[in-house]
Amino acid sequence: MRLLAPFLSLALALATACSDPTLTLRFRVTSSQEAACLDTANRQVTSCSDVTMACRAAVSIRVFNPNDPASPYITVCQELTTQNLCSIAAVDLPQPATKVNAQTLEIEMAVYPSVKLATDTATGQLICPSDVTFDALGFPSASIDPCDATNGTCAPTPAIGGVAFYHPGDAETIVDLGCVDLAQLNDISCTGGVAVAVRSSVEDLDTGVSVSSTLADQLTVQIGEPKPITLSTGDTYYQLNSVDLIPLTRVTGQTTPGWDGTLTRELANLCTIVLEDAPGSTTSVRCKAIPDATYQIANPTIDTSGTRLSKATLDGILAALGLTEVPTAGLVIGVILDANGSPVQNLQIVPSQGSVLYLTGDRTGLTTQTSSNGIFMSKDAPFGTTFNASSAGGLNATGLGGLIEGRVTLVVLQFEMPAGQ
Repeated sequence: MRLLAPFLSLALALATACSDPTLTLRFRVTSSQEAACLDTANRQVTSCSDVTMACRAAVSIRVFNPNDPASPYITVCQELTTQNLCSIAAVDLPQPATKVNAQTLEIEMAVYPSVKLATDTATGQLICPSDVTFDALGFPSASIDPCDATNGTCAPTPAIGGVAFYHPGDAETIVDLGCVDLAQLNDISCTGGVAVAVRSSVEDLDTGVSVSSTLADQLTVQIGEPKPITLSTGDTYYQLNSVDLIPLTRVTGQTTPGWDGTLTRELANLCTIVLEDAPGSTTSVRCKAIPDATYQIANPTIDTSGTRLSKATLDGILAALGLTEVPTAGLVIGVILDANGSPVQNLQIVPSQGSVLYLTGDRTGLTTQTSSNGIFMSKDAPFGTTFNASSAGGLNATGLGGLIEGRVTLVVLQFEMPAGQ
């Protein structure tokens, strides 16, 4: 019988009844805080369509007498067809071979990553565990016995599950499904994703050196990649959505503040996002291109840098541009440094797209080339623009940047020390 979301209808013939009543099974995502299902923004969701699964998943459905769980009337272990929880309703439940006496029945549902399940060598069918334990609230409970994965003895555990009971005469039986380990269904081990270690530092734009430990305590550091949005006019702009960002964690025990984390998807351009916990602060973004070869080596690590932009510095630059706030389209602020980290003046910055403006030494107006602070800006260079600088001695520096909606993109160009010096 085909199951129709959100109802799982199953006609069980009860031997003592004059007619064959229908046992109607219904599943729903729990609204309880216990085993709550959370989306990528850590918000609780209660719609099956909002419980998404990046990994291929399978559902186990068992109907049996609570006193005889080893002899179920119905048992199903079937791979789901779509990547959200509503796909349970597309499962075909078989009818029991014989009539079932009018009695209390237990209904168990559990969802697993398909790759964690064994396969019957004769039939090719998945094999779901039949010994799942449930807690007092009806959600799968953690295994009591420690599991040593190194010995290959770990039995699959549900990512999602629930249990309910049917009593003769019930109009319907509702199984509340709780997310006890939803991360299993989004793990890189079954999504085919990557696991790249990312290490980040944060520099201050004004000083050109690492932020202090005290200031680091006030910073939130994340990584991500802007997404292109194409309008009906054909114009394209870039957004950096919070739901797509990966948080980095402050590393303890380091003299120079650092952050680290794991990148679980391949990014062509990795951006380090820095936000200071201070009134009026604006998120700054600093990006770098990641070579494809990075993801093709074993245990890759990406070192990246973010830049802290103080509110006072941003306000001064905005005033020099005749602005009172960061434009909706975004703003690029860059700086050119020598090999020792000091600003370089009297240079022209060449963008691959758009135009460049320069900040005067006193930061109150605009000039025609870099001043003593080395700062330049752009209000029209789209994301993906490369900014290039050349010194009188033939050195070159290049950086990636461009407009990101509502953000300040920082571009730091620095000449390298000539070979042999």
